[in-house]
Amino acid sequence: MALSTFGPPGAGRKPIVRMLLRSPQIWWAYLGLRSNPALTRLMETATHVILFDDPARLPQNRPAGTQYFLVCWDGLMDQRPVEEARQALPADADLTVLAVGDFSFVGHEPTPILPFYCRGELQFREHPRFDLGTSKAILSARARGLALPLKNLLQRGSRSNILRLLFGPGQIVFCGSVGMTPSLIDMLCRRYSANPALFAGHRFFSAEQSLQDGAASLAVDGPFLADLYDRGQIGRLFFLSAMHLLGREYFVARICHAGLPLYVNRFAEGSYIDVYSTPFYKQHVFLDFGSVVGSGNYPRIADLTWFGKTFVHIDLEVRVDRLLPLARSASVGPLFEAEWSRKSPALLDGMR
Repeated sequence: MALSTFGPPGAGRKPIVRMLLRSPQIWWAYLGLRSNPALTRLMETATHVILFDDPARLPQNRPAGTQYFLVCWDGLMDQRPVEEARQALPADADLTVLAVGDFSFVGHEPTPILPFYCRGELQFREHPRFDLGTSKAILSARARGLALPLKNLLQRGSRSNILRLLFGPGQIVFCGSVGMTPSLIDMLCRRYSANPALFAGHRFFSAEQSLQDGAASLAVDGPFLADLYDRGQIGRLFFLSAMHLLGREYFVARICHAGLPLYVNRFAEGSYIDVYSTPFYKQHVFLDFGSVVGSGNYPRIADLTWFGKTFVHIDLEVRVDRLLPLARSASVGPLFEAEWSRKSPALLDGMR
C-alpha cells in the first residue's frame, strides 16, 4: 500500500500530523483520528500537529505553528499529566488533551480536554495527512495485524484450539482478563498499590460454580469489596476493576450454562491471543465489556469496528456512585443478571 493512501489527493493544505507514540498506540491513535471529525476541524488552522503521550518523546526542534495533543489512554484523574506536558512545551504552546475514558474528575482546567474517540458509532471517514515516519509506523501496524494469526499459533497453549479459532465455525469470543483469580488480584494490588494480604482466604465467584452457588458467592463478594473501599483499603479504580472482572466471570458462566459455543483466552493465566487488531476471525461474535477508565468508545471497539467484526457490548457500570450501593447491599448479582437478560438475545441471534 502506498504511503499516499494516508491522505487523499489535494491533501497538501492539511496539517502534517506526527505521532510520537509507541506501538500499538500509533494504530489506535490512527483509528481515533480517522473516526473523529471534531479533531479534523480543530486541526484546520495548524501547519503541523504532534500527538504524544509522554513529554519525554517531544523533539527539541519543533516547527512554528505546531499544535500539540496530549493523549491520555487511561482517562484523566488529575491535572498532573497536563502540568508535566505544559512544562515540556513553550509557554504559548497550543495544547489540547485527548482522553480515552473519563476526565470529569479533573475539575477546572484551562487546557481544553476532549474525548479522543467520538461518541456513537465510529465511522472512519477522515483522512489526516501524516509525516513519513508516522505513515511508515501505520503501515507496519497493518502488517503486524496481517501476521497476528501466525503469532498466535506460536504462542504457548493448545494449537488445535487456536487453529479452530482461526478456521472453525463462529463462537462467542473474549480475550482478556476474567474473574478475580489469584494472579489478577496480585496484578491489581501492584497496579493500584493495595495490600495482597487483604484478600488472603477470600474465595471469589468462579464460573466453575453452579449458578446458585455463584449467586451466593457474589452476595458475599460485593459487600467484601465495598467494605475495603469504604475503609480506604482499595481505591476507586481497584474497586471498579474487581467488579468488572467479576461481571465478566458471570457472563462466562451464563454463556456456558446456556450451552453456547464460547472461547475465552484468559490474559493473566497464560499466553495472550490477540484476535482484535487483525482482519481475521470475523466469523465470531465478540464480547465487549467496556473499559474501567470510563464509558464511550475506546481502542478495542475501534479495532472491532474498523475490521467489521460483530460484537455485543455488555454494560457493567463504570460509576462508583451507582455501583457501590449495589455492592454494599449484596445486589451485584441481580445487576449482572439483568444485563444478561438484556444482552443474551443478541448473543443467541449471533450464533444462529
